[in-house]
Amino acid sequence: MSDSKLPIAAVSEWGTLLKGIITDRDFLTKVFVKDGVDLSKSITEIMTEQPHSMMMKHHIVYALNNMAKFRYRNILIVDEDKFPVLNAELIHFLKFFSKIIESSELADA
Repeated sequence: MSDSKLPIAAVSEWGTLLKGIITDRDFLTKVFVKDGVDLSKSITEIMTEQPHSMMMKHHIVYALNNMAKFRYRNILIVDEDKFPVLNAELIHFLKFFSKIIESSELADA
């Protein structure tokens, strides 16, 4: 996660089957505990199992709805075989809509 500078890491089985994700929030709540740092936990104990994901063919509204409903900031974009190909962050959507609004205001002026 630190090498890629992403707040999320995909956990897969056999190199393709998506099993879960590990987020910065998982580390904060499950590894960094009140008594210090618990390094004895395995990846499967830390990860969020069966995370929501979407394909490129899904609409943006689907991602935004899931992010709002389930209170997360990232969603994995997967291919037809459920192999993770991209991480979409909430900030990406906000920047996208900001540019649309900005260009709309310029066109109206």
